[in-house]
Amino acid sequence: MNDSKFLNWLIRPEVLLIIMAAFFATKGLVYSNEAIDAHLHDTYYIIAWPLWAFPGPLVLLLFALIYWLTRNLRQWKALQYFHVLSFLVAPFLISLLTTDNNIPVSGSIPDDYFERYNNVQRWGTVLLVILLLGQIAFLINLIAGFIRGKKSPEEAQ
Repeated sequence: MNDSKFLNWLIRPEVLLIIMAAFFATKGLVYSNEAIDAHLHDTYYIIAWPLWAFPGPLVLLLFALIYWLTRNLRQWKALQYFHVLSFLVAPFLISLLTTDNNIPVSGSIPDDYFERYNNVQRWGTVLLVILLLGQIAFLINLIAGFIRGKKSPEEAQ
């Protein structure tokens, strides 16, 4: 397989989703004793990695299967990649959300604590909107693919 064919194969949405699923499953195994601490609104959440790092890859694999089954339909590539990228944005924003937002046990509240708290809420909202828009793009693209029909033989190659 030459380089251009391999690159075209590698950037297909189902392959990207499988790679992301493998990455998240591996990360879940490596960091199985760690947790994500997040302040959302007035509640402090502690989420163990395995609680979302193992079901997450299963969801990605389900989307990869749907993309593979509908690969011969005429779907818009831009919406496919927006959907896949919406999953890539999530880990980046979660890393921003889980920076050190803890109040020290002994001592006073840091001066910028409430500003950081508001930033966490803003980023959480951005994350939710991006993920929802990605899912809406997926549904629109899937429905449009069924309406537009199958690719012609020269398009499929």
